[in-house]
Amino acid sequence: MQCIICLSDEGEVVQKGCCCRGDAGAVHIDCMIEVATHESEHRNSRSAWHQCSTCTISFTSDVSLALAKAWMAHVESGRANEREIASAKLNMAMELEWLGEYVEAEADRKSVM
Repeated sequence: MQCIICLSDEGEVVQKGCCCRGDAGAVHIDCMIEVATHESEHRNSRSAWHQCSTCTISFTSDVSLALAKAWMAHVESGRANEREIASAKLNMAMELEWLGEYVEAEADRKSVM
């Protein structure tokens, strides 16, 4: 199986965790982060950080958590406006809740309010 972004089968290729199946859902996490960063910086779009552009379903599993962490790193680097920072924090809070990390999730939610 090869990554649908870079077309390479080297490294760990994972399913995005959306509704795309088979080869349509295969990606490198680093490639997904690169796409989301590009979309955020050049198209002012935040959806690539949490939603598949093909099937429009939210990502799950390792891809979702990796993108949430990368989005937080992106906004903390100073390359984002207040609205994007708030979106990234709320997205991270949702990921933490899925993992059962309720105290950390609550802190992220409170920091947005």
